[in-house]
Amino acid sequence: MIYRWKIYIVTIILCMFSLFYLDIQVEKEADAQVETYLSQWLENNHAQVKSHSYHVLRDQLNLKKLNFNWKKIRFNATQVQVQLDHVDTEQLKSIVFKGLQVALPDNKPMFLVKDISFLLPKVSQLKLEQAEVYLAKKTWLQDVDLSVVTLKTKEKKLKASFSMGSGKCWLEGLWVDDHFSSLSLRWHNTDISNLLVPFDFDKILTFKSNGQLHWKSVDDVSDGSSFYGKLEGDSGVLKIEGEHQKGKWKIAFDSANFQISPFINYVPPFLGRKVTNGRITGLFHVEWKEEGKYFLLKSDDLTLAQLELHDTQNNKWFFSSVRTEQLTLSNAFVGSSKIWLNQAHLTVTPDVFSEPQSLLAEVKRASEVNFIDVNELTLLAQLPEGKVTLPTFSGKGSFKDDVLHFDVTHESAEGEWSVDGSWNVVKPLLVASIDVQKAPLPQFRPLLSQVWYTDKKGRTELQGRVDLKMKLKATDHKVRLSGGLQVNDLQILHSGHQWQASLLDIDVEQLGIGLDHQVIRRIQVKDWHYQFALSPIAEPIYLLAKKSSYDWQHWKLGSVDMSGGSVSVARRDATWLSDVTIHLENEGGHDQMQLKLEGLIAKENLLISGTVSPFVEQPRFDIKVRLDDVVPFFLNEWLQFSGIPQLIQGRASAFLHIYRDTVRKEYHGNLRLALERPIFASGTFSYDPFIRLLGFNLKEIIQRMSKDDVWQLEVPLKIPDEYVLSQDIIGQSILERIKMTLDEVSSVHTVVRKTLMEHAIRLHEDSKKDQLSFNERLRLKEVAQVLVQDRRATVILQPQLGNQALTTELKQHIDYTQKRIERLLRYKGVSPAQIFPVWPGAEHRQGDIAGIQVVVQKVVQ
Repeated sequence: MIYRWKIYIVTIILCMFSLFYLDIQVEKEADAQVETYLSQWLENNHAQVKSHSYHVLRDQLNLKKLNFNWKKIRFNATQVQVQLDHVDTEQLKSIVFKGLQVALPDNKPMFLVKDISFLLPKVSQLKLEQAEVYLAKKTWLQDVDLSVVTLKTKEKKLKASFSMGSGKCWLEGLWVDDHFSSLSLRWHNTDISNLLVPFDFDKILTFKSNGQLHWKSVDDVSDGSSFYGKLEGDSGVLKIEGEHQKGKWKIAFDSANFQISPFINYVPPFLGRKVTNGRITGLFHVEWKEEGKYFLLKSDDLTLAQLELHDTQNNKWFFSSVRTEQLTLSNAFVGSSKIWLNQAHLTVTPDVFSEPQSLLAEVKRASEVNFIDVNELTLLAQLPEGKVTLPTFSGKGSFKDDVLHFDVTHESAEGEWSVDGSWNVVKPLLVASIDVQKAPLPQFRPLLSQVWYTDKKGRTELQGRVDLKMKLKATDHKVRLSGGLQVNDLQILHSGHQWQASLLDIDVEQLGIGLDHQVIRRIQVKDWHYQFALSPIAEPIYLLAKKSSYDWQHWKLGSVDMSGGSVSVARRDATWLSDVTIHLENEGGHDQMQLKLEGLIAKENLLISGTVSPFVEQPRFDIKVRLDDVVPFFLNEWLQFSGIPQLIQGRASAFLHIYRDTVRKEYHGNLRLALERPIFASGTFSYDPFIRLLGFNLKEIIQRMSKDDVWQLEVPLKIPDEYVLSQDIIGQSILERIKMTLDEVSSVHTVVRKTLMEHAIRLHEDSKKDQLSFNERLRLKEVAQVLVQDRRATVILQPQLGNQALTTELKQHIDYTQKRIERLLRYKGVSPAQIFPVWPGAEHRQGDIAGIQVVVQKVVQ
């Protein structure tokens, strides 16, 4: 027995050794076979592997740190497990990649889906664990887990999950023969641009969303497919369903407040403007061909909210909402049965009429909109001089045969507007009737900037209400307005100066852009007042600028009539001129206009007549100014402000003639000034500018130059064209003449007067009940008889203050009483040159009762 057991044991040991030897021989042969296979594969694919091992019992090849390049794609894996199939040497049982990194050379990895398919038919099971994919050296996919399992001989199931930025995605698919038969993709908080990288849409869709997309091939044809899906996120909700075949896309979109910015590159421009933003709600169908960029959109009912369009200058069109019915939009056609526009803000520029050919090329596709409803449309005209904002309009319109017809109105406390007309965008030609009632004048500021401007001294302020009835015609390079314009309660303020008028009425023949001439037939102004800012005598007031800041050469004016005018300084009641009428008329259509100005200065006549030529390169004029025997008390506030003593007595006369010598191109003229019986207020005036200019104050200058109590000065004028004609230039000529005259004066003339008669007149108030008494009229008639009989005699109306304080009210009573006395004397035939009112001052605190002392005097020879 023992012997048998030994035989059995020895036999078993011998068999084991035989098997072990056989296994070693088989493993050596398999290892050699794998080594040959691996070496050939590494050589064929230019691959490198740090180490490898083969387990014959598991029939598994392990590779460590494998890297290779395939069609410019770099593969790097920390570990690869490959199970071989010795029955089918062309087939692998499985491949498992761990720590795989795939680096794609550019942002178009779609080719990888087809080209990498060489691996799929050759493996029964493919796995990726924690793989990463890079695009152009930037991370695209992270944490990729992929499993590909063979279901049948020619079908493989794909299942994967991966991260894209902060988003997570899940993918399932079916591979049949040499292409994908179907794919299903779900994602969460993922940027759509990353998902669409393979389709080269990544630059137009850049928003995060949750969603899903299901895709399958059509009839097993690799270049045909159908798909459906849904997107949800901050950009809204969008459902899609469509198909793609041979470069053509057909997609149905069902949107709910979805942001349209991802699709703006595929929306053609309209009227020279490109869609830049908006949200869309409704069902619409889109066809798009990759070749030729053909685009077609159709919808039965579609709403766009917060829609924005911009032109090449970034001028914006904005619509709060646009609703359409039966909309068709393509590269060659835009049409809709109805459009509702709500709360729109449109910016337009003159360029829309200056480049018709480029505009025509873009609007050839525009066909028709049968009905347009406009609600609260605001128009902003971007003009070279600035922006003009028109009020909100509402109304109706249509767009047919390349012509936009419109009829819109506006009614509010800011005015009433009515605009109707048509715009042919192909020619282009805009014709409109504009009716405006009580619109605020500041709305039209840029249109008036040629007249009322902004300079370094401050901005011009405008007030008033505009009534306007005009026709507008705008065509290639030209915009023309004609009709009537009225401004009520006009007020213009600039640098302390103020101009007011109850009515400014303008009859316009043509105004606009690109015209040979701007033509105004007539300007009429009623009840106007100009108030100068109070400025010292040394500050120049420009009468005629050397060069105008605006080119007035292309203007023509028929006539100007201004009535009921007045001029004051510093205050409305500080009147210098009253009852002013101005008439300008262009006779015969020439540049030269006839001028006539009539008014009153301190109740004495002022007359200005001559010709002016304002609409030439260098404006020019030929004028005469005449003023006789005016009481100059209206100058007192200005004289005091300039540091000059006030005039308390005297009468002034002036004559000025300035004309232009067209041959020598210079201005010539003559100025004559006269001041009779001037008396200045007592006191010292160290700030008198004449002390600095001539060495004497004005009071001393008048005294030294006067003869027989009359100061006279005659000044010849000669001013070359290149100088600015201003009060300052004329003032320099006056100063030079005074200096020359002072040098010739050797002594001061004195005049002795004899009092012929004196009467006292009590103070009167400005009232119909407070009339001159019978005795006062008798005394003044007696004074008038003496003055009429002897024209060399004069009368002084000297105030007596009594014990009263010199208040504003008392000054008014004195002024009114002096004027009543002067009016009666002049009525009786006394010349105004014989009457000398006296300005009240502290030195007139005389008598027991306030009144006017009427003193008749005569010069003693």
